[in-house]
Amino acid sequence: MIRVGASGFSYKDRIGPHSSPELGERDRLAFYAREFLTCELNFTTYRLPIAKTLARMAARTPPGFLFAL
Repeated sequence: MIRVGASGFSYKDRIGPHSSPELGERDRLAFYAREFLTCELNFTTYRLPIAKTLARMAARTPPGFLFAL
């Protein structure tokens, strides 16, 4: 299977077809996950996420969605 996604889901310059200016920060991932099957989490370059953060992110995505760290 080939998964198509982007490097990050909440960049301000990506507001448009895959995000909306009306969405709050917390809702952008769920919106993005309706269109793509995967997303690279760039913040792992600077720090490791805590398990609670990853669990909240996973809860906002459909089953089978893949995060690349």
